[in-house]
Amino acid sequence: MPKFYGWQMVWVLALSTTIAYGVLYYSFAVFVQPMERELGWDRAQTSGAFSLAILVTGLVAPLLGRILDKRGARAIMTVGTIGSSGLLWIWSLTTSLPLLYVVWLLLGVCAAATFYDPAFTAIAVWFRVYRAKAMLTITLVAGLASTIFVPLDTWLLALLGWRGAVQVLAVLMLCTAPLLWWVVRQHPRDVGSSVDGLPDAPEVVTTQETVVPISFWYSRAFWSVALAFALGRTAVSVLAPHLVPLLLERGYSSGFAALIAASIGVLQLVGRIFFTSMTSRAALLVLSSVTFAVHGLGVLLLTLGSDVGVYGFVLLYGATNGAITLTRAALLADLFDTKMYGRVNGAVSLLVALSSATMPFVAGWLHTRTGNYQWVLWLLVAALCAATTLILGARDQKTFR
Repeated sequence: MPKFYGWQMVWVLALSTTIAYGVLYYSFAVFVQPMERELGWDRAQTSGAFSLAILVTGLVAPLLGRILDKRGARAIMTVGTIGSSGLLWIWSLTTSLPLLYVVWLLLGVCAAATFYDPAFTAIAVWFRVYRAKAMLTITLVAGLASTIFVPLDTWLLALLGWRGAVQVLAVLMLCTAPLLWWVVRQHPRDVGSSVDGLPDAPEVVTTQETVVPISFWYSRAFWSVALAFALGRTAVSVLAPHLVPLLLERGYSSGFAALIAASIGVLQLVGRIFFTSMTSRAALLVLSSVTFAVHGLGVLLLTLGSDVGVYGFVLLYGATNGAITLTRAALLADLFDTKMYGRVNGAVSLLVALSSATMPFVAGWLHTRTGNYQWVLWLLVAALCAATTLILGARDQKTFR
């Protein structure tokens, strides 16, 4: 692999996104119970703050995407990191529920500025031939965020209490800001290089013969892909909070349910490696449709209500769950001009966020009405079938209409 400044960016972005996900996404679950005990809040009150942050992350993504296309990821990620650190410190001092909501609303904005989207926007400009490998590197490292930060947070909690632990994480988050500012650049020519570091690499290359429209919102290809990912992520948004209750409802032990949930995280890394190895052998649209189809097959196996179904679900769902993150990043860069990647990715993030915010409540309502999760699972299977069809429908759309 040639020596190329872009790889320095990849490793810095891998580190920063790992810390961002570990601190802003996984840590809340560790600190929520001691925070509730101290302040007298209940789970509905505290979980609402985190849910608000997730929704805001999607709502601001289109605006941030437009800025990313014009200015690059350097300033946005640096400011988002500094802002996260300050807001985490305020969280560690809060005794007011309204203030908690304000803090997490703003942390939702910071999350949009520090998670995968800005990192992938930077990578899409710097890489073409090695794009899949660069994105894989970031997601493999950041995929360990829960593995690293849940034990770390638990240790800090026992040592310092939840307030002291959050303050340590605030300092850790701040430490990545100088790295982002010093290393991340908008374009290879900023350091006298070219895409992939190859002298003959064109400025913009896509595998589709695209004609950039006045607005991608009028593109049939955009809507096919965006709706596919909005539907394709419904399983993740539903099963993240409902998988353990589903398994407990079927008579499995809490230890077994925890093992199943942990296994999905491990298999995500396997799926990402396999997906990347296949990008040189098959078209991305075909790989994407197969990924969604296998994802749906995994959920379908869960409807069987048997041990074999559960194990099959873990294997297929876990592997494809990891691959979907790379599928979206690589496919958008492949279908759309990299100069508009941030805007397109931000728009997709908005639709995914709206879907992710809605579906857990729909699942809860269906469970209440039917008394079990069977209809919830069938709804997820239908959504993934639709996602597979939509991706395939974008296959022959070589121009934006």
